[in-house]
Amino acid sequence: MKKLTWTSILLLSLLAAVFVGCSEDDETAPTAYPPNAPSGLTLAQAVRSMVAISWTDNSTDEDTFQVQRSVDSSTFAHLVYLRADSHSSTDATILANKKYWYKVRSKNANGASSFTTPSSIWTWPAIYDFSTDQSDNFTDAQDNNGNDYVYEWSAADSALKLTVNDPPADSTVHVTSDYTMPNQGWFESRIKVESWFQQSGQAPTEVSMFMELDPTGQTLDNVVGLKISQLKTKVMYYAGDTQYFADTTLAPLTDNTWHTFRFFHQGSHWTLYIDGSSIWNGSIPTASSGNLTLEWQFDRGAGPDDQVFWLDNVSNAAATPGADVVNGSIVRTASHSTPRSK
Repeated sequence: MKKLTWTSILLLSLLAAVFVGCSEDDETAPTAYPPNAPSGLTLAQAVRSMVAISWTDNSTDEDTFQVQRSVDSSTFAHLVYLRADSHSSTDATILANKKYWYKVRSKNANGASSFTTPSSIWTWPAIYDFSTDQSDNFTDAQDNNGNDYVYEWSAADSALKLTVNDPPADSTVHVTSDYTMPNQGWFESRIKVESWFQQSGQAPTEVSMFMELDPTGQTLDNVVGLKISQLKTKVMYYAGDTQYFADTTLAPLTDNTWHTFRFFHQGSHWTLYIDGSSIWNGSIPTASSGNLTLEWQFDRGAGPDDQVFWLDNVSNAAATPGADVVNGSIVRTASHSTPRSK
């Protein structure tokens, strides 16, 4: 057997080192990364008690998704973890007439992705439960001739009912909520009219909804209104003694059919929704601060003598009763608004 020379030993050592180095390179594990961030965060509300949250899943290696929520756009708290491949969630812990911000990220064993850009939504208002309380939410109705009318509970319609029995010609019956709402977010009411009278040359049946800082009608700068008729719907506001109108397009209203009217207000920007569709939006510089009182006016015009109006789903978010204290007892404030000029 031949003896190995020092040269051979050195050569074999070098070959072994090269072989071992190649094996180590072949067995190196790939670098691990967190999953890709989700995108396209969308918020929606189809029912009063829940916000729907959806996004696009851009990763294939996430273990979970995390949804966080904020009430001030800066401080977020954990809301829920969801399994891999999720693309939607719901939040049933919301409060009425409140703004929320949401954001979503994906996570795996290697870390978390960045969050989506936060998205916000202002939840719908709570509504009066007229089925259990029909007397304390509104003052008695009165027309501009001093005649009194009273809302009554209609079990058949599950709503408040106002019948204007044979009033004087072109009589306006008005009723004021004795609750005030914060001057932001949603204002809502659902209205049904027995007969939307509309005939050329005669006064139409109209329903007006006013949101105002001064329910006595003395400060017109703080009034925003909605005048509804078969012919058209008008958004109005006052600046000084001047009344401004913005006509909106609207399909004819239907007799004996519920129509839902929602105003959304933040700052000076207002948006009107009728039966779920956005009808008008614009800037109204007045009524920009303070609490608002809701008022309705029911004008039968030249319509039937026994005209009937129904009212339901009136917003009462964060409602504060208007009340006076007399001898230690709280009594309802019964003030009637001065009817607005047409």
